[in-house]
Amino acid sequence: MDLLQWLLFSGGHANKIAIANFTHGGSKIRGLKAVADIPANFTLIEVPRALFISGEDIDPRDLSFPVLELQESSDVLLAVKFWQEFTRGRRSQWFPYLKVLPSAMELSRFHPMYADDVVLQACSVLPTMHKVRRAKRRVEKTYISRSYGVVLRSRRGGMKWQPVSVPLADMGNTALQGDVNTRWRYDSRSQVFLLESTRAIPAGSELLESYQVSSLKDNAHLAYMYLCSLSLIGIAKPSSPQLPRFGMTMDGNPVKRLTPQECLKLEEDCLSAGKEKLSQLLRTLVSEHCGNK
Repeated sequence: MDLLQWLLFSGGHANKIAIANFTHGGSKIRGLKAVADIPANFTLIEVPRALFISGEDIDPRDLSFPVLELQESSDVLLAVKFWQEFTRGRRSQWFPYLKVLPSAMELSRFHPMYADDVVLQACSVLPTMHKVRRAKRRVEKTYISRSYGVVLRSRRGGMKWQPVSVPLADMGNTALQGDVNTRWRYDSRSQVFLLESTRAIPAGSELLESYQVSSLKDNAHLAYMYLCSLSLIGIAKPSSPQLPRFGMTMDGNPVKRLTPQECLKLEEDCLSAGKEKLSQLLRTLVSEHCGNK
């Protein structure tokens, strides 16, 4: 059973779309393609809440060591949830989704948590790099051991967003506002995630989402928050065959606009520092904050 069949079998819908490869930032990445002409205001994807993967679904009793205030580290709990589902293999409810996710090697080519000190310094003007530094410091204070299970350091101040993964919907890529042809929303009454077209989309075109303020998400935030702990702290072993990519958040995350001087420095230093490993991610983030194509 492939991902689209699984979604339909599980109570969701995917209309006139398919997963396909597209070129962004000089690299081929997966996205969503229109397989037929699509009219404006057409529902492309419907994913029921029961199919979301969330750290809220973790039962503290499943951990081998009592942990207080687990809900304050929901990004790490999301990583633990994915780890649990990967270990279940074909027995997992989400197996058709998990098996199409990128490998650990693919993840290392775009995930900001793989940025080394050279990249962090050269790209320091990007807000994402500040988040990465904070996340790495937090990870150093997170204790993981085979003997004592998982002990998470609670974070003060609370979290304003709850990270979740929406199967299939998170395969879509984001773009500058002028290229956007879809919008997404969560219908709290029916508890369904919806992806809809904002204009007519010709067959063969890529479905692109917005990272502007009104869209509730952006590339930088998605890349930062989505399983950063899973990719760095060793919840999943390096030999794990598959690791996930981007996810979604449920609150606003405005894009910071950088000055022309800052953008020029990014073009000169940041993109060259990233080279091949993180080039696609860095080009996307520079475009996001500087408005370049």
